[in-house]
Amino acid sequence: MRGGNMKKYLLFTLLLMLVFVFSLNATNMVQNPGFEAWTGDTLDVWNIDDAVNVVKESTDVHSGLYAIAITTTSTSNKGVWQQLPITAGEQYIYSVWLKGNGTGSNGMGILVTWRTSDGSYISSSTTKYNSDSLVWENVADTVIAPATAAIADLKIRGYMNNGYAGIADDADFESVTGIIGAKGIPEEKFTISYVNQTIKINSSDKISVKIEIYDVAGNLRQKREIATGAMKTTLDKGVYFVVARAASSEIVKKIVVLK
Repeated sequence: MRGGNMKKYLLFTLLLMLVFVFSLNATNMVQNPGFEAWTGDTLDVWNIDDAVNVVKESTDVHSGLYAIAITTTSTSNKGVWQQLPITAGEQYIYSVWLKGNGTGSNGMGILVTWRTSDGSYISSSTTKYNSDSLVWENVADTVIAPATAAIADLKIRGYMNNGYAGIADDADFESVTGIIGAKGIPEEKFTISYVNQTIKINSSDKISVKIEIYDVAGNLRQKREIATGAMKTTLDKGVYFVVARAASSEIVKKIVVLK
């Protein structure tokens, strides 16, 4: 194997190892995600909207012993929700297994509402619906927390006027960006963030940072040296790894481009 190919192979192997470690450390942030915990017939942890009936479903479940069945009792979109602390600028994947009522309408859907630390409303993601087939579907959305967000409201809703909307099970909410390898510089002195095709280097000291961006195949896609500040990228949709080096220090960050 020639020198250039060997270097690429070793780099690709390192990135795969980092991805593996990151995957092991990935944590579902949702509490009572499988709707297994109840106090009698009352669902634990999750908040329940008014004008909706949420009942324990034990016959038709995706996994475990229970799911939730949602029936709206008004013309409003209602369901269950819970609040979680999040990090501004981070990307998250929110997914829930849904099963519709088979009527051909948008029976079930999920969305995220962002709030400031004092609970003030910022914005909401676009609702993602199931196809309303009578089979379980994993409905997922990748979202970016706004710059002023500190709280996420995770919502599962029934979209059916005065009627049975469907079933939900196995909710999951995980960060898909973050430092997956670092050495030499404490994180509070040297950080990387990525939002809207812009990589930003933050440091307590004015330093020069070498940036390399690799795709999942280990190909170098962009390379540049910048002072502490921002770097615009032109990346296609996909998963990438940003390697930032300053002196003997290095940070590797996984990013997801959504466009």
